[in-house]
Order: sequence, then C-alpha cells, then structure tokens
Amino acid sequence: MNKTSRTKSRELEVQAADGRADEDAALSVSLKARLLERLRDARIPEGHKQAVHLAEITGRAYQTTRRWIDCTAPGLPDLASFKLLCTGMDGDPSWLLGLLGEKRSLRQALAPTEPAAAPDGEPEEWVQDVASEVRDQMYGCCARRMHGDDMEPDIADGDTLFVDFAVTEFRGNGNYLIACDGRELVRTLEYRLGTGLVLGCANTRYPETVIKDAAESTRRQLKVLGRVEGVIQVRKFWRGSARQAPR
Repeated sequence: MNKTSRTKSRELEVQAADGRADEDAALSVSLKARLLERLRDARIPEGHKQAVHLAEITGRAYQTTRRWIDCTAPGLPDLASFKLLCTGMDGDPSWLLGLLGEKRSLRQALAPTEPAAAPDGEPEEWVQDVASEVRDQMYGCCARRMHGDDMEPDIADGDTLFVDFAVTEFRGNGNYLIACDGRELVRTLEYRLGTGLVLGCANTRYPETVIKDAAESTRRQLKVLGRVEGVIQVRKFWRGSARQAPR
C-alpha cells in the first residue's frame, strides 16, 4: 500500500470513529432522558437521590450511575449494568434504547400478546386483571392500609401499601414501615453522613426526625418492621363536580 492509500485509509478510519462517537453521544442523551422519565415515574426526587437510587438497584458505584444521567455529558452503561437497569426499573429495553416511541414496562414487553378486552366486559374480568398485575408486581409483600397524611402526596390516607416484612433492618434509603416511640409509622429513611438516620415525611408540614446514634435508637424503640415496595392509589373524579364554563 502506497503512502496516498495509507493516508486515505487513516482518514476513513477517523471519519468512522467520529461517526460512532456521534452515535454514542446521541444514544447516551436518549437513554438519559428515558432513565430520568422512569425515575420520575418512580417518584425519585431529582438530583443526588436519582443517582443513589440507580446505584441501589444496579449495585454499581454512585460515581458510575451519576454519569448515566449527567446533565452535560451522559455516559452509556455496560451491558451487564443495562440489564440490571431494565429489571430494576421495570423498563422495556427497546423503549430505553429509543427503538420504541411508546413507553412500556419490562413486564409488558415479556407478557404474551392477548386480545384486548371488550369495553363492555364483565367487571370480574378487569378486577382479575388488576389483581393479577398487583400479585406479579408485589410478590412476597403484604397489604397494609395507610393511616394519616404524613406521606402525602406520595401516599395518601387510606391508600393500600405493600410491605416486604422480610426486611427488618435499614437497607438503603427508601420508604419503610417502622415502630418508633411506641407508634407504627410510614417514613422515608435516609442515612446522612455526619448527621445520622433521618426519618422523613413527604408532607412538608411534618418535621424530620434525626436518630443520631444507637443509644437514641434504643431509647426511642426504633425498629424496622418492613420496607414499603408499592402503593395502590384510587382517585375518583366525581361526575358533575366541574362547573359549567360561562357562555
């Protein structure tokens, strides 16, 4: 191969590399947008807590997961991490990669194709469908009723909670059913370095409680009863409640 041919070959290699870099950058931005959308679906607060949540469900370092949702230059996860993202966030791989425009969960992607139920189907049919979905999503959990407005708007008074009672200790930031000061409560538990274990409410009318050390935990009889894995919320839009627009 002469000098001109070698130069031309190197130019083509550089162009191909630049093209791959552009494709990777576009894919990174697209994946980041879908990861953020899934995090919003899960009601994970924006910022630091999103990267922490990704680290918890993938087992990857915080510095690694933070790159996937970086504002300026997001990075791509490796294949093993991407698999963990799909399962941990219940996201269809095709949708996360931008191959599908319609958002789907992993469960929907793996479910067998069935004909849609008729609009005027018997009530028992859709009740069974809902029960089946809840059973699949909340396998291993027990149902509990929420009492109080401590966790509104995330969890409202009367909502049905699904609690994993196999979790009897703090296992990373999240919502837990706890006993404290002789009361059974639903709280967000978050460990803050230099502060301690913070018991928080979604409702900002209620202040945080800080458990500084083991002695205070014992004194207040703090105990993890289970981790809240999900919630069912039924919201009724009452007919006839809307005012008629003026003519």
